[in-house]
Amino acid sequence: MISLNHIGIMSKNKKDAINFYNKILGFKILYEFQIPEKLSYEIFKIQHNLNVMVFGNSLVNVEIFIFPGFKLPEPNIPHICITVEDLEIFLKIVKKNNIEIIIGESEGRKKYFIKDFSGNLFEIKSEGKG
Repeated sequence: MISLNHIGIMSKNKKDAINFYNKILGFKILYEFQIPEKLSYEIFKIQHNLNVMVFGNSLVNVEIFIFPGFKLPEPNIPHICITVEDLEIFLKIVKKNNIEIIIGESEGRKKYFIKDFSGNLFEIKSEGKG
């Protein structure tokens, strides 16, 4: 059996990572570490040290690679789907933090997406709904 250990994505800066993943999504800041330049190049072809913040809850950890100036691919299709307990309350929190809510519709059902402060895309689902 396979399980998901963590997700690794990039953020343009530490402040935005904390604001989104800790304050909006509610993940705890678990720890921080640095990937040395040699390993960073061997794995990612990046020629400098990489600072990483690890956020998480009891279900999943998210490794946020702090990478100033990174650019997302176009089109921006890769996304992470999260499930929230109460969609209405979550969307209020998102609006309060000036995060755009992207709403689409398929087969008569609304689909909700948001982006973090670096543009990473998140699909939002509510518990008990598809």
